Amino acid sequence: SVAQSRLWVIVAGIVISLGLFIFLKKTQTGIAMRAVAQQFDLATLQGINVVAICILGMAIGCGLAAAAGVLMAPIYGINPYIGSELATRCFIVMVLGGIGSFPGAVLASLLVGFSEAASTNLLGSGVGKLVAYSLILTVFVVRPMGLYGGREWKH
Repeated sequence: SVAQSRLWVIVAGIVISLGLFIFLKKTQTGIAMRAVAQQFDLATLQGINVVAICILGMAIGCGLAAAAGVLMAPIYGINPYIGSELATRCFIVMVLGGIGSFPGAVLASLLVGFSEAASTNLLGSGVGKLVAYSLILTVFVVRPMGLYGGREWKH
C-alpha cells in the first residue's frame, strides 16, 4: 500500500520530470541549455547567450530543489540534517545513471528505489542501503561511465 502523501509525491515527480524532459528536448531554450552544457565554447560561437542560459539553468535547478523540498517535507519532516541522506541517494542515482544523462537518471532512480524497497521489506531495514551501494559497485565494474554514460542525446 502507498500512503496518499507519497502518491502525490510520485505524481508530482513524474509531472515535473516529464515537463523538464520536454523543455530540454523540444524548446529552443532547452536545446541551447544542452548545447551550453556539452560545448560551452561552441555554443558561444553559435550566438547563444551563454550567461543568460547559465543563469536560467541555475534558476531551474533552484526551483527543482525547492519543489523537492516542498514535496519531501511532509514525508521526512523538517530538520537540519534532512539533506544528507537524500543527497547520498541522489549521488548514487546520478553516478549509476551516468553523469548528465536524463534517461539514465530516471532508470537509475527507479532501480535504486525499487531495489531498496524490496530488500528492506524482504531482509530488514539496514539492507536497503547495502543494496544501493552494491548496485553502484556492480555498475562501476560493468559500465564505469554509468548505465547511460557516454551516450549523448540526439536532437
